Parts: sequence; C-alpha cells; structure tokens
Amino acid sequence: MKKPSDSRAPIPEELALGPRLKNLRLRSRLTLEDVSQRSGLEKSYLSRLERSLKRPSISTVLKLCDALGVKLSSLLEESAQDSMIRVIRKKDRKDQVVQGDADNAVKNYQIVSPADDKRFLSLFLVKPSSKKTTRTSSSHSGEEIAFVLKGCVELTIGGSTITAEEGDCVHFMAQTEHTMRSVGRTVCEVLVVTSPVH
Repeated sequence: MKKPSDSRAPIPEELALGPRLKNLRLRSRLTLEDVSQRSGLEKSYLSRLERSLKRPSISTVLKLCDALGVKLSSLLEESAQDSMIRVIRKKDRKDQVVQGDADNAVKNYQIVSPADDKRFLSLFLVKPSSKKTTRTSSSHSGEEIAFVLKGCVELTIGGSTITAEEGDCVHFMAQTEHTMRSVGRTVCEVLVVTSPVH
C-alpha cells in the first residue's frame, strides 16, 4: 500500500470529492479496508480523503473509480461545493398518504429530502394517525431513525413495542418489520431518516 506522489497534479480545491467518495463507498457496501485493497492506497490516506483533509491527484481518482466500480463523471460531474447543498422549502413539500384517503389515513408524510446519486440519506416528516394499521408492516434494507418532534408514538419493531415521546429517538435496522402509530391526543410528528434503500 502506498500514498500517491505529491508531484502529480491534484484535483482543484473547489471540487468537494470527500463526501461523494464516502457516499459511493457506503452505497457499494465497501469498507475502507476493501477500497484500500482494491486501489492499493493506504486506509489512513483514504480516510483523510473522505474527510476532505487531502486532495487526490487525477491518477488517484482514477484508481478510486476503478475500486468503486464507477465512472469518473460520477465523482467530478457537478462536484463544486454548491452541488453538495440542497435546500427544500416547507412550502414546496407535498403531503403523501399511506392507506386510505386523507380522512381515514393510517399515516401521512412529506418527503423532506430524498436520497440520490450524491446523497446517502432520505428524510421524511411522518404524521401517523392513531388507527392501527391493517397493511403489512414495512421493511427495507439499511437503517432507520425515528425522532419524535411532537406528540407520542408507538413503534412496533419485530416483536418489540416501544412508546416514544417528544424528543425521544429510536434507531433500528430497517429490515425488521416495523409499524408506527400515534398515541395520546396530541397531533404527532416524527422525523424519519433512512439509509440506504437498495
């Protein structure tokens, strides 16, 4: 394993590759050790690249593209700092309904920020009703975090039932079947973060 020579031309400073390198690696379910073995680059150097503490040369980027199985454009295209920032205004979010119409919804939600080819996480603002769901409980790959912003919810995860109040956070592996409903009289809002769905 070796570090690339400093004599090779580095990628321009304005290109923020660190977060994108990490996201591509995680979406490929690769560890730093995996990428190190595939690319011939030191694990500690790769870690500094992902934290934007080092600027890679073009040749290093080509090695990383080969190790990650992606095209060069996946790393360089639209990689100026502004492309890594997304702002979603409240007025632009649309309500979605799960099961039934708006008067008989088990849960409605808004997509706050979806995952894409640059971003690893998906964020949802969920407003569960107090009705017990009759639909099959959901499950998907990756992890899920439910942070209660308002009210009180009951989460059923596998064989466990958990009551979470405002300010409480529940973090679990999302391949476990899970459901959510509001309990109590206060309107409930839950920020749900998922990562990743394959």
